[in-house]
Amino acid sequence: MTRTDKDLAAHLTDVISFNAVDILAYFERRVGTNDAADLVAETMLTAWRKAADVPKDTTEARMWLFGVARNVLANADRAERRRWRLADRLRLMLAPENPAPASDAGVDVRDAVARLEPDLAELIRLVHWDRLTLAQAAQVTGIPASTARSRYQKAKDDSAAARAARVVPTYAQAMTASQQVGRYGLALRKRLLAVGIATVLALAVVWLIAVPIGPEACALSMPGPRNCFVSDRVQAAILPTIVIIAGALLSVAMLLERPKNLRMISAWSVVLLIMMAGASYVLVAWIPALAWMWRSNIAP
Repeated sequence: MTRTDKDLAAHLTDVISFNAVDILAYFERRVGTNDAADLVAETMLTAWRKAADVPKDTTEARMWLFGVARNVLANADRAERRRWRLADRLRLMLAPENPAPASDAGVDVRDAVARLEPDLAELIRLVHWDRLTLAQAAQVTGIPASTARSRYQKAKDDSAAARAARVVPTYAQAMTASQQVGRYGLALRKRLLAVGIATVLALAVVWLIAVPIGPEACALSMPGPRNCFVSDRVQAAILPTIVIIAGALLSVAMLLERPKNLRMISAWSVVLLIMMAGASYVLVAWIPALAWMWRSNIAP
């Protein structure tokens, strides 16, 4: 029993309606949203042309419709590749045999030509960019061929001199900049080293002299003040240590931030760190002992 055209149309309509969203998603995942709708329309048109081939089973009809979509996609890919090949051939056919220099090619040459006198620059352009002979260039510019030859030689000499004058200062400037960077780096390392040494010395005064030795007045009075005990001096040394480290970090930050004042910043930093070391020694080791001696009416 054969199906009538009405039955085929109804069956195909049901198959397309049931699978249209999936077919659209199939194309969107492969060619993007912009071209997917056109390929879906092409698939539906092809399916209607082959309506007699649609299987009766719903699952088989779905697979058949996806097969049609796959063939449509393959045909679209082949057509796209043909268009690209045709476009490439057209570009090759339309490309000039002797194109003008690219905007980013020969910058130094064009700059040197631009520095020439207008008539000399035009003669160079006609010969080298437009591929004219000297005689033809002379005819275009309306001058005798002998004049064109002498001007061409002068233009070449002037252009070479201009290019050399442009290159040499650039190289010299680059070398000067490199030397300046090297000198700055060396000076910065020296200043950082000076600040680091001053910081280490300040911390050594606190932790290697003030904390373990303490004030000599402790040996003259027994029992001595609290600062005559090492444990108390350790507690007293914590705050000066924090201040010394903070000062060192501030000095390093200023050295990095103000490269023009390296010498002044490093000098003041070293002086302040030395002053911090002296003040810290007095605070950790002597202040409590002096206060005890003052209260006991003992001269220091």
